[in-house]
Amino acid sequence: MRFPPPPPVGRVAAATPPSRDRALDLIRAGALAVVVLGHSSMGVIGWTDGGPVLSTALAAYHPWASWATWLLQIMPLFFVAGGAANARSWAATPLRYAPWLWRRVERLMRPVWVYLLVMAPLSGIVSALVPQEWAAPLLQLATQLLWFIGVYVVVCALTPVLVRAFDTHPALAPVVGLAAVAGVDWLRFGVGIAPLGLLNFVIVWGLAAYLGLVLDAGLLRGWRGIGLSAAAVGCNLALTGLGPYPLSMVGGSPGERFSNMAPPSLALALHAVALAGLAGAAVPALRRLAHRPAVWRASTAVNLTAMTLYLWHLPVLIAMVAISHLLGLDRPVTWDPDGLPEPGPGYWLWSVLFLAVFLVLVAGVVRLAWPAEVGPLPGWDRPARTVPGRSSPGSEPGRAALAATGSVLIGIGTLMISSTGLTGFPTRISTFAGVPLNPLAAILLTLAGGLLARRAGAAKPTTTPPSQTRSSNQTLP
Repeated sequence: MRFPPPPPVGRVAAATPPSRDRALDLIRAGALAVVVLGHSSMGVIGWTDGGPVLSTALAAYHPWASWATWLLQIMPLFFVAGGAANARSWAATPLRYAPWLWRRVERLMRPVWVYLLVMAPLSGIVSALVPQEWAAPLLQLATQLLWFIGVYVVVCALTPVLVRAFDTHPALAPVVGLAAVAGVDWLRFGVGIAPLGLLNFVIVWGLAAYLGLVLDAGLLRGWRGIGLSAAAVGCNLALTGLGPYPLSMVGGSPGERFSNMAPPSLALALHAVALAGLAGAAVPALRRLAHRPAVWRASTAVNLTAMTLYLWHLPVLIAMVAISHLLGLDRPVTWDPDGLPEPGPGYWLWSVLFLAVFLVLVAGVVRLAWPAEVGPLPGWDRPARTVPGRSSPGSEPGRAALAATGSVLIGIGTLMISSTGLTGFPTRISTFAGVPLNPLAAILLTLAGGLLARRAGAAKPTTTPPSQTRSSNQTLP
């Protein structure tokens, strides 16, 4: 067993083609860095005789911390940058839909399978050895972030639809999308059909991806982006100040009736619009910044290991919290009569030291696990094809439908895993909206979706030569 080589950051950074829009990569890397740092600094876990109690710094510093989430909730930027990158890829590829989508599913899901192969049995062992009231709250976090990957797969599958909508009428889709999100919220809160809120996972994040096309076409440059952002922020001030929507864009603040994040709400959709506007206005400056060698190397390092970093930083955090408790080194917080955390003596020093150790450990785990980003993974990856040929036209509709179905199953399965966690794996059953959920069944459903996408897109190509790249009215700067 050999120690894996380090990621080839220098070689990849030096080989970046001039046509690559480095601003998109910088946006993604910066957003991921904020996510990792936010989770390590915002999570507060208290320990009682009955086990761990999960809370956040939002509760400790409420109410001003809720305003901070308007700056720190940058998950929409992943979808904005991803939407632009997917549209560019779709416009340039000689592949038909199924093999094009498979290449994305193949790369995105490879580190997920490795993650689940490690974490699922490990969680089962912990659940068997540790009392449930102690293990359940922490193991619930182990899969909490998987929703992003499944929803992102679904958004990738919608790329041709988004591109066609943009080519037809660029300004219409955001209006329709916001109206659809508002309609779903009305059905959730006004009519009381809560399960329909799950539709907003697709509508809101699909809207964010579409805004990436708008940004990439240069339609959000300068004052247009700033004006759009200001309008979205103004609407959110009204929704949160006069309407029923919580102030926090991430959830976790005391007294919230619901979360703007899960499922996404109209407030979060408008937040995505605001972020896209600001990003569009900042693109020229971001491009100049990304051409600095040190900045580009850092961006390349994050993007080369993005899914590994995203998946594994939370288990590292869980392990550190558990070990700190065993050593008597819990975060110094006190708890008021309502069960809300308050900073205790030495809180900030402890937090800085904890963050430093956390970053070192995360870097070590990523250093070991990053090869899962590129494979090959036995049973999942096929040998590389030398010629990316197209399939025969007659078989394409069926393969496209199969690939799209697979992406939907991946989305549903990962949302289920995110909801159930890995507590009591593989037998525990929990309920959501009256529907029984099981982590093993959720993993199997996700696997079934991946295999459908693989069957549709990974078949050997015919001898038909690749045709010309599809045309697009999209301006690609």
